[in-house]
Amino acid sequence: MFGWGKKEKTAVKEPDQKEKKGEKTIQIEKDTKAFKVKVTSRQPCQVLLHVQVPVTDVNKANETAFLDIQSKAKVSGFRPGKAPLEVIKKNYVGTAWEQAVNALLRESVVKALEQEKIDPITTPIIEKIDCDLNKPLHFDMKVECAPDIRLKEYKKISLKKKTKTISEEDVNKKFDELRESHAKLIVSKDDIVANHHFIVVDYEGSIDGAPLKMGKAENQLIDMSASQSIPELTEGLRGAKTGETKEIPVTFPKDHPNKELSGKTVSFRVTVSSVKEKELPQADDEFAKDVGCENMADLKDKIRNNLQIEFDRSVKQDMQNQVISDLLEKNTFDVPVSLVNERREFLNHQLKHYLMQHGATEESWKESEEKMSDKNKPEAERQVRLSYILSKIADEEKLVVEDMELDEMIRESVESAESGRRDEMKKMLNERREHLRAQMKEEKIFNLLLDNAKTTEVKEG
Repeated sequence: MFGWGKKEKTAVKEPDQKEKKGEKTIQIEKDTKAFKVKVTSRQPCQVLLHVQVPVTDVNKANETAFLDIQSKAKVSGFRPGKAPLEVIKKNYVGTAWEQAVNALLRESVVKALEQEKIDPITTPIIEKIDCDLNKPLHFDMKVECAPDIRLKEYKKISLKKKTKTISEEDVNKKFDELRESHAKLIVSKDDIVANHHFIVVDYEGSIDGAPLKMGKAENQLIDMSASQSIPELTEGLRGAKTGETKEIPVTFPKDHPNKELSGKTVSFRVTVSSVKEKELPQADDEFAKDVGCENMADLKDKIRNNLQIEFDRSVKQDMQNQVISDLLEKNTFDVPVSLVNERREFLNHQLKHYLMQHGATEESWKESEEKMSDKNKPEAERQVRLSYILSKIADEEKLVVEDMELDEMIRESVESAESGRRDEMKKMLNERREHLRAQMKEEKIFNLLLDNAKTTEVKEG
């Protein structure tokens, strides 16, 4: 339970043989009647303790262990749990002693932590166990704990707040994007592939005449105007005609995540089956109605409002980032290694998932995992330190999220969902109550910091 290894455990030996034979004389060491804890080393996030458990507690724990074993033991010639204590003491010396020592360690670890007012963040590690009957139990304990934080001023952070008036040009640009998103693809009158076209192709890749694994596809749509992962392929298709088949060589870089392709030249045999282009909807009231508005004026107003909401949200995020930078710059302290490692593992997992979604293999990840993990360490430390800072601010300002507030947020979220999904939504949100509470608490912290900051407005062009 407490993480001691075999080397330390060898010190937990069976009690002295004289006591096993029933000698009545008990010699007790001097100054062993008190429970004592001594701090032998104190670092920012780690404390080393030496603990002494009184001899009376040691002997009592051993007797208690024998009684416990007696109540359960199956001994030949006796009913289960009915063997005499003398028989139990003769046959279960080692078992009782190990049980007694483990019980003493569990109890004394908790007592020592409470006495020294230490809140461990991981299971304490027990080392150098030394114990015997009629003698006190001694052991060392390594405890990882939270840092002692003394916050610098956080209520007058200097921030720059961007301001902007949404212009007609901004609205028109968003309107054009909306039309683009509702465009239809129609067969182009021009059957020669150009940059503005969308083409439907069948292709098959090969290396030195051998078919490429997963290198064959049919009816693939390619946007000729978009940035492509294989630019040589789209470049080779420009000028092709409907029905034409072309052989296009593509050389992949040596650092390509797919080892089968890295540094190789792949020959793609591509057939253009169709050439298409966009047809935009008319900019009129009918289009406005199609997207849920009364008319064009109503649509433009809603676009303007949405642009303002998006800008305000980005401004708040930018200001929060400024707050975070200020807090981290002013408050430097060590954080627990175990929490940094835990956070780094989380960041590693996120990065691995992202890379494998973009073509990396398990093999390529293993080759770069150590390097990526080293890169993630500073960010992991930064995130852990920020969490301590925000938690400390919440404590000092007595910021909490009451159950009533959480219930109200869940109720509003459920009511805003589609009627058919409300039961599912309510169940899901209630299962994530503590996560939601943490999010709401963090929002309260940032609102307090932003409300008390010294803000200078900066107008965007």
